Amino acid sequence: FATAHTLAGLLGGLLTHQTLGGKAPTEEVFFPDRFVRTPEYDAWLKSETEPYDALERERQKRTKP
Repeated sequence: FATAHTLAGLLGGLLTHQTLGGKAPTEEVFFPDRFVRTPEYDAWLKSETEPYDALERERQKRTKP
């Protein structure tokens, strides 16, 4: 799970490698301790989730048996 979380963070620009920055090769995600949060990470945590919540509610309505 930590590897998947790190990969998503790297691809999304929310995490950056401590020494290699955004140029870290993908295999570095197997070492999550080598990554740190970017300023965008904290902004993402504070961002509004209502649009995504609304999408999820609609998805659930449409997929109910």
